[in-house]
Amino acid sequence: MDPTGQRIGAFEIVRLLGAGAMGMVYLARDNVLRREVALKLLTKGDQENDRELHERFLREARAAARLIHPNVVQVFQIGETSRHRFIAMEYVEGASTRHVAKQYGGRLPPPFALEKMREAADALRLAASMGICHRDIKPANLLLTSTGSLKITDFGLASQVDTASTAPKDALGQPQAPIEGTPFYMGPEQWAGSTPTPAADVYSLGCTFYHLVTGSRPFAANDFYGSMQAHCYSPVPDARSLVPELEPGFAELLVRSMAKQPQHRPSSAELVDRLDELLLRWKNLAQARAGAPMMMGSGNSLVSASHDGSSTGPRSGPASHSSPSASWTGGRTSQPHTNWSGPTASSRMEASGRDFEVPGNQSYQQYYALRGYPFSDIRQPASFWDGGPYGQALLTLATRVEVGQRINMLVGPSGSGRTFLCEMLQHKLPGASVFSVEPQLLLGSGLFLSLCRQLGIHVNPGSSQRFLTETFLAQALPDKPEATAVIVVDGVDASDQELLAELGKILQATLRRRLSLVLVGTDSLPEQLAREQVPPALLTHAMPVALRPMTQQEMVEYIDFRMRCIGGVTGFALDTASRQILYLRSGGLPRLVSVYCHNALTLAMLRQERQPRLDTLRLAVKSKSYLSPEAAKSLLSAG
Repeated sequence: MDPTGQRIGAFEIVRLLGAGAMGMVYLARDNVLRREVALKLLTKGDQENDRELHERFLREARAAARLIHPNVVQVFQIGETSRHRFIAMEYVEGASTRHVAKQYGGRLPPPFALEKMREAADALRLAASMGICHRDIKPANLLLTSTGSLKITDFGLASQVDTASTAPKDALGQPQAPIEGTPFYMGPEQWAGSTPTPAADVYSLGCTFYHLVTGSRPFAANDFYGSMQAHCYSPVPDARSLVPELEPGFAELLVRSMAKQPQHRPSSAELVDRLDELLLRWKNLAQARAGAPMMMGSGNSLVSASHDGSSTGPRSGPASHSSPSASWTGGRTSQPHTNWSGPTASSRMEASGRDFEVPGNQSYQQYYALRGYPFSDIRQPASFWDGGPYGQALLTLATRVEVGQRINMLVGPSGSGRTFLCEMLQHKLPGASVFSVEPQLLLGSGLFLSLCRQLGIHVNPGSSQRFLTETFLAQALPDKPEATAVIVVDGVDASDQELLAELGKILQATLRRRLSLVLVGTDSLPEQLAREQVPPALLTHAMPVALRPMTQQEMVEYIDFRMRCIGGVTGFALDTASRQILYLRSGGLPRLVSVYCHNALTLAMLRQERQPRLDTLRLAVKSKSYLSPEAAKSLLSAG
């Protein structure tokens, strides 16, 4: 049966959060200590498989529990019932670095990335001192809290370095380890099956932050064999080829971290020291430009972390203190709000020339006395997505799944919000379990084989499609005869015959109400599928759910809607010229409208404007990524 609402020990399960390397993760309430926790559940299986899974489950709990560090997700308790084993962990209310980077156009601002890499390296320094190797450092396992702090999570593959003597041996008597991890971020020694050491985590950290800073993985191979060849033999690329303005020392450190030989990489302790030097240099340069005294030592944090604009980098997303309207109201909501009044009296300053200093390093939310951050998509309440340009599409898609439609299509141009809408499906379908897969990340593995591995299920890659499907559903929907598993395939390529053939077999192997597929792609996906020789089961006669660009009037209402619901004010005025510039540059795509409005408010704050002026908006639309205050200052200086 669905565990939602059940009590497991002192914990009452609230809702599903997602799947980790080992088991499902739920938000739960600790009724004894009165706090929210993340509860990882592993359903007990047959005796042989259960023994191995139990050992891995304990390994994760023990590894994380030993690491008492501000940048590691804390383990509170482990236990078991007659049906489950569980780990109660710190609940991190935020988002992964992968999702935050998406909000910034695919790249994190370099100064912010520097500090977050330093926090991760410091946690890995403690792990190395205890002989613990994480083995799966990647963007999805680095979380950002609501205050911007980084937390390493998911120690499901962690190993103890000093257990090499008990590991299996190869023909030459050398210790061997299973090839486990995420192929895009695995070092050569992991590919070779050697027992990983902390140097493997340094390699993965270098790959991870190369990806977060440049928006691209260091090696572009898209299959298992290609990834192995690239990580083992291809030269490490220079991040400045993609981000020319990147600090040379940072780029060089990324290359060193990804050295092929573990002994040529810096240790995690050396990495922390070098990152401290780079952060101090960056701070001194920033203060020199502002005419402030230079720093002579490290001390306080050099880069505070906030997506909202309060410093040089993103938060995982600000919390909103308002309850958004439940429907798109054309810019009118029943929520209490005040008129836009510009900056608060305490923050007003006279600006002259190019001096852009704001007292107290304020964010535009503080400067303009807003209740929240209207143009951040991360951590908005679920009800917020009932409004705006997403509401009707989300309702239509959820309704089709509920009535048992097995094939659903969601189409729209890049930037239209397809991925975010799919992430909101879980809130609209509380009785279902929603899983998302990006085909380009499968690396030649089958879709359900990959999903089984996500849930910590070890299966033979040669198993039949029916066996893989039933094994996955048994773990994903334990004792839920009426429940549905929703598989979102985000980024379907109609020419990928292997994937489409597997999807057809999956539909044949499952009962009608047990599984629903959501195929996500561009507007041309339905026509492309019709032209290709795809399994007939994938051709649906229902119209695809389409996310279309907004009209200019809808764009204006969208801005006002977000300002009212999240900011608590009536919005900022846009004259005819400003509307036209914003609409022409954004194409009516919600994501770009949000980015440009965020940038306009950040620039207007630095200029001490009561509302963004036309020339400020012209600068704001020069960047398709969210501007941090430092980046905005640079833009103004170059302006």
